[in-house]
Amino acid sequence: MKDHKIYTAVDSITDTLQFDVVYTSTGDTIKVNGVPIHPDVDMIEMPSGIGFKQTLDIVEGDTIDYVVNQKINKKNISMVLHFFGNSAYQKYQSFGSWLGKYLDLNTYHIRLSWQVGSLRRYIEVSPINLDLVGREGNCVSAKLTLQPITPQYEEYDNFFTIIHDTNEGKIYNYEYPYQYGGGAYSSNNVITNDYLKPLPLKVKLLGPMAHVYVSISKIKEDGSVENTPYLKVEFASGFELTANQEVVIDAFNNKVYLNTYTVDAGGNKTLVSTTDVFNSVNKTHDSFLFAKPGNSRIAAELDLAGSSCIVNYVRYMV
Repeated sequence: MKDHKIYTAVDSITDTLQFDVVYTSTGDTIKVNGVPIHPDVDMIEMPSGIGFKQTLDIVEGDTIDYVVNQKINKKNISMVLHFFGNSAYQKYQSFGSWLGKYLDLNTYHIRLSWQVGSLRRYIEVSPINLDLVGREGNCVSAKLTLQPITPQYEEYDNFFTIIHDTNEGKIYNYEYPYQYGGGAYSSNNVITNDYLKPLPLKVKLLGPMAHVYVSISKIKEDGSVENTPYLKVEFASGFELTANQEVVIDAFNNKVYLNTYTVDAGGNKTLVSTTDVFNSVNKTHDSFLFAKPGNSRIAAELDLAGSSCIVNYVRYMV
């Protein structure tokens, strides 16, 4: 086949099934010559497990039952793969080799995705079984079983940037940027979490920054922001960022690290070093940020010109 990005299949879901790979540390799609990598499969059919399973712990009352715990469980996903032609068995072996190349979960996450309306839905998985089912003529069939390692999500690269701004003022529910507690805050600086559980956030604080601090607060139903953040990350006294440094607070991978760059005359940045700075986080507060269900907003100390805050997150789905 000339194009293996989307595999030949037999119904409205399976005809959009697609595999790719992302780097665990960044979430960036692995590409060759600018094109995402995909394994060669001629047909996929009979997918199962693309849905959700919920468990509830309930205390029964005389009239009303009370939910004490609610959990969305991950389900294994299975499907049958078909490989056609005189080289069908070699195709099957190549597919197995492709899976094996990306089994290191510390470095790679294999993703399965499919189309739902106008949006593509993703789930990161680890292969746990690839069984050769049999061969009939020039068709080799195999059953693949995948264990999910994330919930399903859409729009993987959601992000917004808060920049240094010298304006002062209060919160208004308008579209243009406004100031609140350091850093410009606009309607874009809102994380909407429709999922049942908190969303992990990846926060980049770019220097210069004398007081390295970021927090997340609840936006109430009337559009106002609660005065007290529900989570905040603050670094120890004396920890500062220069203009060519950024600290990354990554709740996806439970890492906090400092990147230092050099910048040439053309403004191009080159990474010089990456240092683990988890121990520099003030442990009387929090180490990472998670967005609770509903609407939340981010605030950072951006008192120096050139400082900014970039927030990356995904939208988990059921």
